[in-house]
Amino acid sequence: MSSRWPSLMKRRTLAEYLDISEAAVERQVIAGTLPAPITFAGRAHWRKDQVDAALARLSGEGEIPDYRAERMRKYG
Repeated sequence: MSSRWPSLMKRRTLAEYLDISEAAVERQVIAGTLPAPITFAGRAHWRKDQVDAALARLSGEGEIPDYRAERMRKYG
């Protein structure tokens, strides 16, 4: 049985998955609540496993990562 949600999601699919607007997805990425997208096939995609991990942390299963700090360490 395959999942309805793909391993990599474009912004529109992620917004639907989270039941929020595409603008809200962007705000949550900027805020560091959601991970930044990766580039795949020339377009921004989010990894479902990273999004699920961020949601688990938000619900109390571990520390909430600051993706902004991680991105700054990685890209300066």
